[in-house]
Amino acid sequence: MSLNITNTKGVVVLAKDGIEDVDHPLASGFNILDGHVVIKVPKVSTGSKYALVLFGDSGNYSPKFTIKAA
Repeated sequence: MSLNITNTKGVVVLAKDGIEDVDHPLASGFNILDGHVVIKVPKVSTGSKYALVLFGDSGNYSPKFTIKAA
């Protein structure tokens, strides 16, 4: 996290192969200083190379992960 935080309102989006789905945020308007936010995985194709992206003071990508069918 940045030492000089200028925006504490966060947005989390799902990315696949580096393409961010900014039109369908998983969470938005939360305080990034809370340290966590609850999201629900949307109905998407199974596969790998997914990541969560946090926008707030800066953009942060999670490690890549796989989504499997239930």
